[in-house]
Amino acid sequence: MNKNEYLNQAVVKEFASYLSDLINGKEPFEHEYHWYYGKKDIYFDSFLDALHKYEWPFRYTDRFSNEVKTGKSLLENKTCLEGFSRGLVSAISKVNLEACQNYCLMILDWGGVLNQNDEKIMSLGTKLPEYLASCKRLFNSPDITCNGKYKVSVNGESIDVIMNAGFTKIYSLICSNFIIYDGRVGGALGYLETSFYNKTGGAQSKLLSFHYGSARGKQTRNPSVNNFQFSILSAGNVHTRDNLKANWLLSEALENQTSLVGDKAALLRDIECALFMIGYDFPKLKFNEGKDEKHNLKTRTKSKGSTAKASSKMSLAKAIFELGQKDGLSRKDILIKFQDEAGLTEAGANTYYQKIKSSV
Repeated sequence: MNKNEYLNQAVVKEFASYLSDLINGKEPFEHEYHWYYGKKDIYFDSFLDALHKYEWPFRYTDRFSNEVKTGKSLLENKTCLEGFSRGLVSAISKVNLEACQNYCLMILDWGGVLNQNDEKIMSLGTKLPEYLASCKRLFNSPDITCNGKYKVSVNGESIDVIMNAGFTKIYSLICSNFIIYDGRVGGALGYLETSFYNKTGGAQSKLLSFHYGSARGKQTRNPSVNNFQFSILSAGNVHTRDNLKANWLLSEALENQTSLVGDKAALLRDIECALFMIGYDFPKLKFNEGKDEKHNLKTRTKSKGSTAKASSKMSLAKAIFELGQKDGLSRKDILIKFQDEAGLTEAGANTYYQKIKSSV
């Protein structure tokens, strides 16, 4: 199903219209949570209020000047990303390997997802510029579909497209109308999807049903409620399909709203930023989190041939470790997930981590 075919589906049209009304303020929207990092309560009284309150405290090392760059405001982040985009697009066009590597690593560092993704970048070696150019051609193609498997040809070699919370950031900065689709954005889309179903009385559609990413701390990112159930985001083709659908859906929603004006790519980034803020936490859904996290984790690991079972803390911890490694989570983040999802103490989490790490 390509872009036009997807957007012509009745439920997709209706949801896009609903999102347009949210942007315009015609649909009421309120959301609140406690931001642990900023140590403050956050409240949004409209969809665009989430954009206006955007914050992402970043810190990365400029690999050209060796300077440490920091910031947190919407403007500071946008300025940062615009610089990355210009630099990386230029480096790709000039087939400048070192510059491509530097910009990719800075993007990952900015996003807090450098761990393990840096190895993926470096493992591409001299193929990196052509790999990125091929991905750009693939994602910009009008013929790309949202129900396929994604590969690119690099110097005659077929390579699986790498997609996770890190690489979506890289692709977003070199492709047209391509959002950064991470766990928070996916969770926010699912959260808004349930509001849409509650309004229309419709059943959940597989054409939507966006995947969410589990939190690194105690936040609830799972938007599942009652009959509306969502699954955890996994790296690879599932992530790519969701990213494409979100790109198309949000671009369509922007076409039919009047509250935001300006360059379409910049406006798409605005919508992404609003979703990112909304998807930080769904405290009202916290009662669902434990049950659904275990169910989704078990389903996800079984699909990859794992024998992990929630009844065994070690098996569950191993599954968390494996998924965390694939998603590029740090040791600290995995330890937090051990405690939150496997019910381990801090000491137990450290012990399990060492045992699992030594057995790999």
